[in-house]
Amino acid sequence: MNPENFSARIKNCAPNTEFELVGLSPAALNPQDVAFWKQWIVGDHHGEMRYLEKFARESIVQWFPEARSVLLVGLKYAAPYHGQAEKNLAHAAQEKHGRIASYAQYPDYHVEMKKRLQNVLERIKDIEPKTQGKIFVDTSPILERSYAQQASLGWIGKNTMLINKKEGSYFFIGGIALNLELTPDQPDPMSHCGTCTRCIDACPTQCLTPYHLNANNCISYLTIEKKTMETNPGLASKMGSWIFGCDICQSVCPFNKQQKTARDKNETKELTFSNPAIPSEINLEEINHWTESNYRDRFRGFPMGRVKWPAFLRNCRIAAENLESHPRQYLVIKSHRR
Repeated sequence: MNPENFSARIKNCAPNTEFELVGLSPAALNPQDVAFWKQWIVGDHHGEMRYLEKFARESIVQWFPEARSVLLVGLKYAAPYHGQAEKNLAHAAQEKHGRIASYAQYPDYHVEMKKRLQNVLERIKDIEPKTQGKIFVDTSPILERSYAQQASLGWIGKNTMLINKKEGSYFFIGGIALNLELTPDQPDPMSHCGTCTRCIDACPTQCLTPYHLNANNCISYLTIEKKTMETNPGLASKMGSWIFGCDICQSVCPFNKQQKTARDKNETKELTFSNPAIPSEINLEEINHWTESNYRDRFRGFPMGRVKWPAFLRNCRIAAENLESHPRQYLVIKSHRR
């Protein structure tokens, strides 16, 4: 079998009934991506996320020495498009509710992705019994977005998210490092963001410049990854009603807005992550009566379980203060086009 046909058979082991996006990348990363990551770390734009400094991120071979190719996949989840996101945000502000990012409304995606990727790896071994592979999602020391871009799953946009022209950016990334020499997919050399700056204009904390994120100012970082309890008052006042994560830079993206049209036309299949298991907002007054046990029981098995109880209370306090002091400020998402 020629290399192209063999590689196609390997890709078909991840059917679109399980993953909407599939592609192949070489094991070596683009040197420019590695250099960008190093400069980002040196600039201390990763805040307290010291795990991002691990040198193994220079190449997947540092993590899995046998790697010769990488199979990348994308698993979609349903999220509100821009118009609906505006309505949700306005409702949360009016009712004094804390907001939760879309992906966190579903059970922990790591479990489902790893299960599906294990099935893919077993299918690959049926084709080539000598296959060795190692599965990853986003908890391993790998620059998975750079690999996904190389595998033609999309391009890294101005909001630093991986964006696919057809599917938008509401999808989880995972993959398998393989000891097989496979023919890689050819990435699209273009950034299709063009002159659009909606994500940058809409960001409440101005943490974005084109293709660059200062995590220190990002609402997702401030509500999830930041472990120290103190938050700069100037930043806190811009965090609005978010208590876990933030969807704004994705919800205003035109490539996600078009997903609403596709769903209306019944052009997309039913997603595994299509019916949220927890609401997009929580009454902040209700949380005042919770105990730590209530919190743990409520979010066990969900991404929100990553945040410690004191940090969660910090997030809720900031949201409550913002909604009390500046309620009208959080009714509309800015989305100007330049």
